[in-house]
Amino acid sequence: MQRHIMSLDLTAQTFSKQHDTQIKPLSFPVDLQTLGELFYESYTGSIDSKNESLLDWKVELYKTLEGEYGAVIQPGTVIYQGNDELAGCVIVSFYKAVPLIAYVVVAPKYRGQQLAKKMIRYAAEKLAEAGYKQVCLAVTVGNLAAEKTYQALGFNVIEGGWATILKEK
Repeated sequence: MQRHIMSLDLTAQTFSKQHDTQIKPLSFPVDLQTLGELFYESYTGSIDSKNESLLDWKVELYKTLEGEYGAVIQPGTVIYQGNDELAGCVIVSFYKAVPLIAYVVVAPKYRGQQLAKKMIRYAAEKLAEAGYKQVCLAVTVGNLAAEKTYQALGFNVIEGGWATILKEK
């Protein structure tokens, strides 16, 4: 699976300060069952799927939240609560000296409602308020919906990927 590393310059962003009230910080301890179900449902059949089981996702989320990709950055890690159920999640970690959006997921029945864009925008604002200058993510080449969303938010593909980003640090 080929991926592009993308970056958003948080210092160049203008934030509205008005957010969807259904976006909330991910609270700890995390309900891994519910979060795992969201990730399993969201990834199954997608370009990023590796045919993970629900148990695989629960283990992956446990490792992620325990620091597998760096410490979780609380201000940027959020959920979207829709109709009394978990509709989406963004997990941000401190990876290779920069904030990394490790995961963006939206439940299939909530797709097309701009939830990913809203959650990422909120996370980016919280990261900027916390003093971070940039946030990065990796997107699978060919995941057109994700690529379009990230570009619309101002993310740019970084030629040279992590090597280029780390040189700038």
